[in-house]
Amino acid sequence: MSNLSDGTHIDGFSRNESVKAASNHLRGLIKEELVEDTPAFSDDSEQLLKFHGVYQQDDRDRRKEARAKGLGRHRLG
Repeated sequence: MSNLSDGTHIDGFSRNESVKAASNHLRGLIKEELVEDTPAFSDDSEQLLKFHGVYQQDDRDRRKEARAKGLGRHRLG
């Protein structure tokens, strides 16, 4: 799958539709990212998961702590 998270897109397609078109029938790199030791999916995989009806959550109880440390919502661990 081509990585389109840099903001590029296929001519005539929105960024999200470009991710979908390059995803190998909505597979993308989800399978490979599941075995990685990271708490979050890439932007492209997160978008593909949304097409499947799955949404990545953050720990809202620790959100304030993460913001105070300058970390994003997916870096809670």
